[in-house]
Amino acid sequence: MPSAFTASYGLTTLPQVRLMLDAAQLPAAQWAPVMHARMHDSPLQAGDREPLYALTDFMRLGEWLMRTTPVSSRLGLVMGRRTRDTDYGIAGQIARSASTVGEALDSFLHYLPLVMQCHTSEPALHTGAQPRLQMHSLAPYSRYNSFIVDGILAGWFRQLSWLTGRNDAVLAVDIEYENCPHAQELLNFFRVPVNFRQAANQLWLKPGALDWPVVTAQPQLHQQLRALGDELLAQRAQRATQTGRLQQWLAPRLSGQSPTVEQAADAMAMAPWTLRRRLQQEGTSFQDVLDSLRRDTAIRLIQQHQLSFGEIAWLLGFSSPGAFQRAFKRWTQRTPGDYRRHQQVKEADYNSVASSA
Repeated sequence: MPSAFTASYGLTTLPQVRLMLDAAQLPAAQWAPVMHARMHDSPLQAGDREPLYALTDFMRLGEWLMRTTPVSSRLGLVMGRRTRDTDYGIAGQIARSASTVGEALDSFLHYLPLVMQCHTSEPALHTGAQPRLQMHSLAPYSRYNSFIVDGILAGWFRQLSWLTGRNDAVLAVDIEYENCPHAQELLNFFRVPVNFRQAANQLWLKPGALDWPVVTAQPQLHQQLRALGDELLAQRAQRATQTGRLQQWLAPRLSGQSPTVEQAADAMAMAPWTLRRRLQQEGTSFQDVLDSLRRDTAIRLIQQHQLSFGEIAWLLGFSSPGAFQRAFKRWTQRTPGDYRRHQQVKEADYNSVASSA
């Protein structure tokens, strides 16, 4: 069974996983074995439903592909280059049938959860004199997640070309992470200024671009597809458990604070005792969900080798680094320092084997 965090941090779909494997130029015959070996907590659902994959597994697989295939750090950019409108599923088709770029992007973001979700933040379309299309934040950054920024922004850039029939809708690109080895290739792809260490990951659009017509507009089809998209969103909401809804609410609210059951219940429009009762019916509690989310987030952050334990404690809402370290030892029977050293030894051993193979 996947841990609580794997579902709550975010989800993606099979076409996105296949796009990543294709971008790494991995032979199709190896896709299924690699996914089985590398995506430990996925898929998160089976049967007759579309399989969903944990975003944490998606990141781990991407990091492995960058270490073991010639695509290296360019993985996300190659994904963006190879993105097709069908890779966005119904969200892409709804966008392409809209009448204007603004309507297309607004509806695209609304139905994007059917393709990929990151529960720590959400993408947004900012309108006005200087419009911009902003993706969710994945900070803090490392080799595990920076490639996703490249892939999403490059894919959106291509989508704007499909919508408008032209390549001049974007004025500049902002990226949150620091400069990278393939910075020149990003410049060559976007053909506009690419700014690193910015406040958000976003595409700055030309003034008035949101009013441009969509070259594939089909207003009647657009309404029909939106009705289908609404039905699919409703079906997904019905399948969500109370635990899952709580995880999604908690994930972006850990930094610098410890959310309470009263705050969660108020956000979900119910009394605290009702929330407690529903969680109990699912075999868990508010504290269990919070601890599970903190535990698995802590493990992900420690594996990235970048943040201090004090920074991780703050990101998870602990009152002090000491409180975090005691909790982490209770969860894993290791101190954070021991756990990080153990992971570093495992990674060094694996890299040694991979380089000699």
